[in-house]
Amino acid sequence: MRLCVLTVLLAALSSGQNTEIVLEDPLTSQTLSGHVQLGMHPSGLKNVLVEVCDSGWKKSIASTTTDIDGAFSFPAFKSKKSYHLRLSMSGANTLLVKVKIKPSGPKELTLSLTPAT
Repeated sequence: MRLCVLTVLLAALSSGQNTEIVLEDPLTSQTLSGHVQLGMHPSGLKNVLVEVCDSGWKKSIASTTTDIDGAFSFPAFKSKKSYHLRLSMSGANTLLVKVKIKPSGPKELTLSLTPAT
């Protein structure tokens, strides 16, 4: 009986609870594209869902997933200079970020997910 309870407890701990992390200050970029990594590890995360959302991050307007290197890209949207992105994947906290497109910004974004706890 103890082994069964311990196994269930370990499974619950390893699954982690997903939390939404909101970056309040907008990021700038020349394009709506970038690289997603886990924490400070520079290697990219594959299959992260990246969504362009409405201003409350409730409704998804467009979505894509990161490639094997953690890269993603959206085409330019007509007359839009500000975006709300939601990044999510199993085992990581969801990241909500505001992005402003500016010619003076970096060429693309570097975004970091954190492990779910």
